[in-house]
Amino acid sequence: METIILKRFDSPVEANIVRGLLESNDIFCFLQDEHSIGMNPLYSNALGGIKLMVRTEDAARAHALLLTNSAEHKLQCPQCGFHDVHFVTEKQNKLNWFAIFISLLSRSPMYVKKKYECNTCKHVFEFE
Repeated sequence: METIILKRFDSPVEANIVRGLLESNDIFCFLQDEHSIGMNPLYSNALGGIKLMVRTEDAARAHALLLTNSAEHKLQCPQCGFHDVHFVTEKQNKLNWFAIFISLLSRSPMYVKKKYECNTCKHVFEFE
């Protein structure tokens, strides 16, 4: 049985959610380096992240399943209509920097405004 890396993760929680999605659709998969990174998250860059491994013959079906269930894939740029968008933080927004600073001091998360950028037309927009 030959396997390939379908996706890489930094978080064991996210990796297990995606693994559960694939397994519930009868796709054999497993996680590689999950426990090493779970014990020490700083190993993630050295090990190349948690690897979601699937059989070669299931790769196309698994990839299509991930695309249809991806939240960012469902986002659509209001300017050009493409789905090729990614999450960005506003570096110029002083309120975001203040929220990050207070979060670090208080050790509790605070609100940071979420923005997305279209990879096609570079339009930046908010998604509610």
